[in-house]
Amino acid sequence: MKKALGVLLLLQSLSSFSVLAQTEVTNIINRVKEAYGGDELVKVKSLQLEDHYKSFRYGQSHSPNSIDMVNNKSLTTVDLINKRKDFKWVRGDASSFATQHQLFDGKKGYRIEHDEKTISVNNSMSMSNVDRSHVLFLDTRLAMLVIEYSASVGVVGRNKVKGRLADEITFEPEGYPKLTLYVDVANGRIVKMKRPSWRPEFAFDYYYSDFTKSEGVGYAKSFYVTRGGQPFYVSTQRKLSINKSYETAFATPQNYEAAAAAFDFKDMSVTPLSENLYLVGKNWGFSIFYEAEDYLVASGTYNDLTERLSALHEHLGRQKPLKYQIITHHHNDHLGGVNEVVALGASFITLSHHVQSIKKLLDETVSDERFVLADDLAEIEDGNIQLINFSNDHAENNLLSYFAKDKVIFTADLFLSRLKSGSPSGYESLKDFATMLDQRNIQVQRFAAAHSGRVLTDADLTYAINHIQETTCPSGWTICPTSN
Repeated sequence: MKKALGVLLLLQSLSSFSVLAQTEVTNIINRVKEAYGGDELVKVKSLQLEDHYKSFRYGQSHSPNSIDMVNNKSLTTVDLINKRKDFKWVRGDASSFATQHQLFDGKKGYRIEHDEKTISVNNSMSMSNVDRSHVLFLDTRLAMLVIEYSASVGVVGRNKVKGRLADEITFEPEGYPKLTLYVDVANGRIVKMKRPSWRPEFAFDYYYSDFTKSEGVGYAKSFYVTRGGQPFYVSTQRKLSINKSYETAFATPQNYEAAAAAFDFKDMSVTPLSENLYLVGKNWGFSIFYEAEDYLVASGTYNDLTERLSALHEHLGRQKPLKYQIITHHHNDHLGGVNEVVALGASFITLSHHVQSIKKLLDETVSDERFVLADDLAEIEDGNIQLINFSNDHAENNLLSYFAKDKVIFTADLFLSRLKSGSPSGYESLKDFATMLDQRNIQVQRFAAAHSGRVLTDADLTYAINHIQETTCPSGWTICPTSN
């Protein structure tokens, strides 16, 4: 009897705790709703957000010794009723800029290339990801999402953000990772949001300030974002409009051709380039492997290097250790596999400029003996692999690998195509690349790349150089940079 009574009291206690927790969630959500306009927030059927901001290129700058800053402008139009979203993005200034246009029409995603006047269906796009997370710059949208997905809300506790007490809550909106919000206890405004990154130490923190209203709906006029504690984005100008007529934003361009079919490379592949040279990879990460008598030499250090090595071993039907990993350049994505290099017992072949960038990403201290400097090292493997330092617009000190016997060169972020057929369009720096090859009398016949499983030819390079695509402002766009 006493045992049964104890169980009953425990169940009652748990039930009371659950009710209290749900009441706390409801109170927080209600404060958020009122802070952002109450009934006016609920009435929002569509919105358009224009943001001007600067981004800091940590781990992606031209030089490992400085941090580049880039001007950005974005225009995001959201139809909440029909689940549509249009995203226009411009990066750069009047002297040099790039555009990107993506659209989700409620059922399908589209990538629109205005310079080439092509359009392609992208089955991986959705309402949540078509804008590359830009809508998360807007605290108002977070308020809408936390109301919509209130069933997933959990209360963590209370913490201070810049000296102000805030309720810390988590929730999981569809299409996004678990997000953490910090809601000002005094006024219900969202003052901070956290979201994870592909590496735990690179988590993003969003800060919102300068609160105002548009059409009765509240929003922060300013935001800034840190990644891993370092400045990453900072807003300079913002305009929000609510419930206007945006129908033209969701129309696909007329008279555009279907883009050429592209590979997705979702499955691991091993492509023999000769009797001892192989291109291995999937998705956006590929490595080239040179098979010596007793070991392997590789270049291409995207994450999952170990998986690519295992795929090669399976293809060969024999196992050889990785002895050397050639590092192309200092960008973080191309150093994603450096800890795997260490775990595999291999040494790095790299330029001295890249050593510190590598060491920053290592989970353990590695002796200098594991770094073979290529500054004065023109070739390895009895001249079968030539090492070429080619600084270019993308990265200072970019180390290329030329496999002389097979006339194959491996590059990263320099010359590639993921199209199933046809030659790619070019850009100005390819002229410098071709000139460098001519001056060194390097007779390349095939071009392998770190971001594609397709191998290009010398004819493709000639075509690209003769078909350089100049970026222009698409018709009707108001966010393109202009000369003063």
